[in-house]
Amino acid sequence: MRSLTRLVGGNVADNPGRVLSPGVGVVLGYALLLGVCPFVVFMVGWVLSPVMDAAAGTGWGFLVSVLVTGVALVAGVVPLLFLVAGRSGGVLSVIGIRKPSGGLWWLVGLGCGVGLNVAAAVVSLVAGVLFGEVHTNSTTSSIGVYPVWSTVVGSLVVAPVVEEFVFRGVMLGVLAHVVRDAPGRWRRVGVAAAAVVVSVLFAVIHVTPGMGVGSVVNLLVSIGAVSLVLCWVRLRFDSIVPCVLVHVVYNAPILVISLMTAH
Repeated sequence: MRSLTRLVGGNVADNPGRVLSPGVGVVLGYALLLGVCPFVVFMVGWVLSPVMDAAAGTGWGFLVSVLVTGVALVAGVVPLLFLVAGRSGGVLSVIGIRKPSGGLWWLVGLGCGVGLNVAAAVVSLVAGVLFGEVHTNSTTSSIGVYPVWSTVVGSLVVAPVVEEFVFRGVMLGVLAHVVRDAPGRWRRVGVAAAAVVVSVLFAVIHVTPGMGVGSVVNLLVSIGAVSLVLCWVRLRFDSIVPCVLVHVVYNAPILVISLMTAH
């Protein structure tokens, strides 16, 4: 009962850096994440859609679409930052814009990136056998349509930085931070739930209209698993820097293979 009381109410005087009790923080966090944030993303995307339409027939089309999507996602998670604006440690620290804690983070990042590529290849092979479909993402579908440089910049620079900032930085950072003062078991459940929700959302935004069942299953399983690993890396090193490295290493072979097969 005491742990539940601390979760729902708590005592702000015990921690001057605490603005919300963990229970209230979780409720507000998920309400913003699942209600307000998607609305903001939709509205910003709608406002900027003429920019994408204007660039669609040019060599900048792919890069502009990635940038517009990134701007919409970043704008969408801004409301979450209000939950940690008064927290101790600073907002940048909460969302992982800091030097990684612990050594060999770069080695872990490289290893995770390579390992995830191998796992994704296996999942793709199994999905191809079961459903007779091969999943193609925005990177592979842009090859031959847009200049190589725009695909490289969009896939290896813009997408990794923006997606890690939005999903593992702000979303996971805020949802994990609001439960930091909860009792041990509640804190662990809260952080695990945040990682799962963030991973589901991360996988869902990669689904595109017209995808077959096999492609959707392949994408949700592979991208969801990638996100769970990225969440672990983010929490392990308390920074999104290693996550960006994993993301780049994961995207790079896909891009290289797509370029080789296209030419």
